[in-house]
Amino acid sequence: MHCANVSFRILSAAVVLCTFAECDSRTAAAEPRTAPVNQKGGEGASLGRMRQLQVEHVTLVYAPESEGTARALAEYAARCNQRLTQWFQPAAPVEQRVYWMARKDWRNKPDTYGFPYANGSDAYLPASDVDLPTQLTYIADSMAIPEGGPAVDRMIRLLQLPEGAGPKELYTALKQSRDFFLVFTAYFILPHVEMIRTFSEVVGRDLRPWFKEKWNLDGAESFITAAASPKATSPLAGITATMEGDSVVRVVSAGLFETTVTRRKGFGGSFWDLKHDADKKFDLGPVLDENGILWTKCGFPNELEKSDGSWYAAPCERLELLESGPARVRVRTSGPHCRYGSTDVKARWNELGFEQTFTMYPSGATYIDYCLVAERPLRLHHFLLIIKSNGSWGNRGKGEGKGEVHCASESGDTVEYGKGSCLALQWSDGPTHFQDFLMVLHTGKFGGTYWNEGYEDKDIRTGLNLVSRWPGGQLPAGRDHILLLFCFGQNFNSPEAAQQCAEDYHKPDTLTVTQGAVVTNDAGDFDSDGFNEVEGCYVLRATPRGVEFTLHGAKTPRESPVFKVKDWAGTAPATVTLGTETLTPGEGFVAAIEAGQLIVQVQRRVMKDVPIAIPAKTRLNAIRLP
Repeated sequence: MHCANVSFRILSAAVVLCTFAECDSRTAAAEPRTAPVNQKGGEGASLGRMRQLQVEHVTLVYAPESEGTARALAEYAARCNQRLTQWFQPAAPVEQRVYWMARKDWRNKPDTYGFPYANGSDAYLPASDVDLPTQLTYIADSMAIPEGGPAVDRMIRLLQLPEGAGPKELYTALKQSRDFFLVFTAYFILPHVEMIRTFSEVVGRDLRPWFKEKWNLDGAESFITAAASPKATSPLAGITATMEGDSVVRVVSAGLFETTVTRRKGFGGSFWDLKHDADKKFDLGPVLDENGILWTKCGFPNELEKSDGSWYAAPCERLELLESGPARVRVRTSGPHCRYGSTDVKARWNELGFEQTFTMYPSGATYIDYCLVAERPLRLHHFLLIIKSNGSWGNRGKGEGKGEVHCASESGDTVEYGKGSCLALQWSDGPTHFQDFLMVLHTGKFGGTYWNEGYEDKDIRTGLNLVSRWPGGQLPAGRDHILLLFCFGQNFNSPEAAQQCAEDYHKPDTLTVTQGAVVTNDAGDFDSDGFNEVEGCYVLRATPRGVEFTLHGAKTPRESPVFKVKDWAGTAPATVTLGTETLTPGEGFVAAIEAGQLIVQVQRRVMKDVPIAIPAKTRLNAIRLP
């Protein structure tokens, strides 16, 4: 049973027994007498040891003990805030502060710690160091469970308690459930009467009845899955690939996504958002067999041979699984471009071949080396790279989720004429779909093509025309590498968010190494800067003790950075130190040894200059070295 489903059952059950009005009255006793923290200062109020993290219009103030869940909580709160703004369209966005507090930071009566509450548009939440048995008893007692009734019966079914379970068994289960406590806490971030009242005042009418009817709780999952059950539902469980026969590679990042690379369709033949669609109800891959989610269309001027049509990088002749996980997956497809993606041998354009190498990480970042292999110089009329997903969520879609996908460039909903874009984005923020597909070119800006267009309800397209990459459209003979980043994401819901990802890709950091050395001649590091553009990772050489360095994220945030460490001796590390935080496998990073080199993805968004240490586990570590 998928853990995300468990979280939703718990959340749904919490809502059944705790309506907005009931929650408001039952937490009245927890109203603050003094503000827990005040950024502006004041008598007895200071940020002190608390840390801050801002996401859009939400500032999360949190205790250092909660560093591991801070990002997920802040993103959930920002999503809720954004949803309200989209629905109610106030004159100005409502700024919100969310306090995620440890017991030592609580400013109210000690016995109120554990009850979340709101004060205006701000939310005050207890962190995970509550006395859970006692606190869950308080919460369970507030729900009038012993009275039974349809709500209790439904909650028993949602939590899948054994047959014959009644109020007593439900009461016992709730008192022992950390998942329930975290979900109950997350529920209070936004769907609270005080916060709705704030928006009501901005808009000028009472929105509470409408809000109660319309509120969609799916947005809570990003926090629930990260905080309540990170091992089962976060990308930290790693990524795996399996070869099915000789024609399909199936890639799964646990709790995030599943996709295929096939000989027939290429990259992204099928795609499922496991985070929001664990039962795989919606395949977001394109319907037709001619290509996958990444679509190539190249064509030649009318006066040249082969000008009658477009040529695709599918089907491929060879499909190879190079690395199968768990820190990353690498897949390669190769062959000649084929007219309209036909399998007919006459459709092959043997003078223009391709090799596409896909390096995929648990976070959903895929680095693509699209190598064109030209037997002779060729003049191109167009060369299009297009995100082509299933048309069901597009502007001509039918049924559930239709019209939910949006298209964006780096500057807005379309590509500004004469300026071009380095990226193309398809994004959705619900209520059915929450998946985002982001394509970022490593070099250059290009005009849009097939922008927000599709073939009936079969697909929806968003692409860029790269023909200006070659002066006069003249492709030289030999090998030419087109580098790009393709992200399967959840939080690229604006051009600004996509641009932040692009900046991280375009401007990799210059690591300050204190132990070990930067490697600048790794195959795939085309500009010798220590970042391998083909594989999407920083490359270092280890000492017997491991490596230590500073990653600079203050100016350009670094999203889930990856490090490849050569000459690694021993097994994968048991810990990675990120600043003052000690990460463990499955809690903050994923690592594996591949061909004598260590691959580590740190599952954090690094937003400051921070030292990182990756210690080696070898016999030498038992000896004191100078």
